[in-house]
Amino acid sequence: MYDLAVEKNKFICAPPRQLKKKDIDWKMRPICDRINASDYCWTVFCCQGHTKGLQKGSLPYLVLLCVNEKRPEVLNKLYSAFEINEKYDDRLPLMGPRSNMMLISMGLKDEHFTYITLHFNAEKKKDQDYCVEIMDRFSRTI
Repeated sequence: MYDLAVEKNKFICAPPRQLKKKDIDWKMRPICDRINASDYCWTVFCCQGHTKGLQKGSLPYLVLLCVNEKRPEVLNKLYSAFEINEKYDDRLPLMGPRSNMMLISMGLKDEHFTYITLHFNAEKKKDQDYCVEIMDRFSRTI
């Protein structure tokens, strides 16, 4: 399916297996390598988040292209990666401790593929690092 995605120009800029390491944020490189080795899910764009420098203010995100048949599995793995090691307040059981941090949305879909975007509301370095941990946990399940 990867070859079909390349043929149909689904990666918009460059196919992920052709990217150079320098083109990927350093914290995201091993994450992207694991995801892009898969047979059914690949990275299109990503960012580790930046609190300084030219990219200051960039929030962490991950845009994936996945095979439609695997979309429920990919979404489940994304949510599962987020739920690890979180403590909930018994007085507010409907609100998780970081419930406003992650937004998962589905983009364009055709007969073969769907884009899935994972955005994080994380401006502080500590929160951005936590988001990278979530993406890392997800990448280890693909």
